[in-house]
Amino acid sequence: MDISPKPPKAPRKTRMGAVFFENALLFLLLDAFFLKGVFLAALFPLFTGQDEARHYNTIQYIAEPFEKTWPMEPRAHKENKNELLDYNFSQEIIGVGQAAEVDAIRGGIFRTADFSSGKGYDGKNENTIREKSWQPRNTYSPPDIATPGLYHRLGAFFEWALSGHDLLVRFYAIRIMSVALGTVAIFLAFMIARALRFDRHISLLFAALVAFQPKFSMYTTNINYDALLIPTFFLFTLGGILSLRDGLTLRNGAILLVSTILGVLTKQTAFILLPVLFILLSFHLLRHLSQKRSRFLSFTLFFLVLIGGLSFLASHPTVKNIFPTHLSRTEILTSFEKYRSESLTPGRLALSSRTYWGALGWNEDIISRRLTDVLWPIEGLAAIGLLIFFIFKKPEFLPEKRLVAFLVLMILALQLGIRAADWSIFRLTGALDLGAPGRYFLPNLATHFLLVFIGFGALVRSREFLRHLLVASVILFFAFSFYLTVSVVAPRFYL
Repeated sequence: MDISPKPPKAPRKTRMGAVFFENALLFLLLDAFFLKGVFLAALFPLFTGQDEARHYNTIQYIAEPFEKTWPMEPRAHKENKNELLDYNFSQEIIGVGQAAEVDAIRGGIFRTADFSSGKGYDGKNENTIREKSWQPRNTYSPPDIATPGLYHRLGAFFEWALSGHDLLVRFYAIRIMSVALGTVAIFLAFMIARALRFDRHISLLFAALVAFQPKFSMYTTNINYDALLIPTFFLFTLGGILSLRDGLTLRNGAILLVSTILGVLTKQTAFILLPVLFILLSFHLLRHLSQKRSRFLSFTLFFLVLIGGLSFLASHPTVKNIFPTHLSRTEILTSFEKYRSESLTPGRLALSSRTYWGALGWNEDIISRRLTDVLWPIEGLAAIGLLIFFIFKKPEFLPEKRLVAFLVLMILALQLGIRAADWSIFRLTGALDLGAPGRYFLPNLATHFLLVFIGFGALVRSREFLRHLLVASVILFFAFSFYLTVSVVAPRFYL
């Protein structure tokens, strides 16, 4: 029997005060991320985000009347597109883009738009843009659009609600919508850490790491469906952890199903959530067969997901392309070996890593190009720590092993899903047209950070040392993000 004296509990008022203070810090973090995101959304000129003009054109296309009452001009897609006029965008996007000299920025990393001709705080030709000289309609057929998803439909609501305003108001309002979705992801990152039973202080530090990760901060200021895909992945991760920690309940099951549906409706990348969901439900089914209530819920959800998921996957053309059932085993092995030799090389993996962490490639300074390379050995140490975590007895302040195993499963699922899609396109075109850039792996950003620091926690075996390491990492990412904003992004577009 343990008869050692237990430390006295803190007074109730003290605990309530600490919780209030930490909640205030969380609100401050969310507020700071949102305001920073709005600033970055204004800092980046029109259509400079990844495929942003195409995604905004998709939103305009959805917001148009279903029946096109205006003349349509047949126009085949051009293979080599050097300026906005070469795309089958709406007349408004082309006209505003040319007036704002977007093509000048797209022409090279050392070219900027001319802002000197504006009057006062107005940009070049801003008065012309505000006069709405062009119609927000697609007159070229077929239009140049992305695969429409839930994000585009949300954006189309803002496009419709603000239809009386010029493109600048509508465009930046949708960018701010992306920032708001990124803010939701920060809150979910905090909730994931709390679900792993980290204390509120450490959970806040994990959320701050995500908030100041440069690529995430910049990417959630763009008009792009990944701004919605990322929080849906975070929500699914939260539901999976809660179900493994507390058992499968109606609440946890609903979180898993809703996040999967939202993800699939947003982007095809979320298809990989279906097999992960199937694995989770299979685990619960095997674990709770002896409990009548849990058995009924498990069987019901298991077969619903199994039948619905298999039917959906079997009928979807993208999934059919990923699995080359029409090829022989020899052809599959030959194709995969050729893909591996061209894609899974140190150079391409290093490039993917640099873009994942936020290096923009706009200059050759040591900080942007070398700092991200330093993270490779750091992550190697964390991987060794994870092996120690799973092999030996874990420190009491770290999460349960099955919860960490689920985080590893999420990393593997997204990696395999993206590589499979990349390989499928490589088989069709013979080139790395998809390329698996770093931004594709941002949906697992919170999971990645958690695994890295759980690995270090297993190495140092000290809660306080882990806390200090997290504080230092937050400061480092904040400094790197500030550096990129002030010394790279702003000079790129305005000097």
